[in-house]
Amino acid sequence: MLNLIMAAKSISFREAITLAETMLTHPEQHDLIKNEKHTMLLTTLHVQVSELKERAINYFEQGVEIKDTPASTYN
Repeated sequence: MLNLIMAAKSISFREAITLAETMLTHPEQHDLIKNEKHTMLLTTLHVQVSELKERAINYFEQGVEIKDTPASTYN
């Protein structure tokens, strides 16, 4: 969130921290609304991350050595 604020507003890290704190303590002043799906999204995120991690490990395990191939030139 801080990187997004810094990039969008062209402000420093310190200014972004201050703005984020203000946004969180006074959301009505910044047109922030509560996401009704927040709890559901938090629980599904862990499932999605674990699925992606499992897929990445699977791809890694299926990998083939590139030693003595043209690809090893770029390793």
